[in-house]
Amino acid sequence: MEELAKLEEERGTPGYADERGRRAASNEVCTFLIFNILSRMMLLLC
Repeated sequence: MEELAKLEEERGTPGYADERGRRAASNEVCTFLIFNILSRMMLLLC
């Protein structure tokens, strides 16, 4: 998670906020969550 925080700092996203000032997840975090959920679903099928 520290690496993702560094990446967001490099992009210049202060506090991970979107245009409206709401907190938003980066594309990398969304991808991580999708793979995490899918891998857990696959474990249930086995």
